[in-house]
Amino acid sequence: MEKLGYRENYENLNELFPGRASISTSEAASVLGCCNKTVLSAIKRTRNPIPAVKVSAKKYLISITDLARWLSSERR
Repeated sequence: MEKLGYRENYENLNELFPGRASISTSEAASVLGCCNKTVLSAIKRTRNPIPAVKVSAKKYLISITDLARWLSSERR
C-alpha cells in the first residue's frame, strides 16, 4: 500500500529533477533545506536512515523513489 503523501513527494522530486532516477547528497540537502553533512549523517544513522547507495569512498546516490517514500514516512 502506498504511503500518504508519497505520490505528491514523488511528483515534486520529478519536477525538480526531470528524467533522473537518483540524486546526489548535495541535491537532497537542497530539497530538504539542510546542509550536506546533515544528509550524510542521516544516511549513516541506524534508526530510519535516508536510503542511499554508496558509489565511492565519499559519494552516495539517493533514489528519487526511495527519497519520496522516506519523506512520506512518519518516523523521519
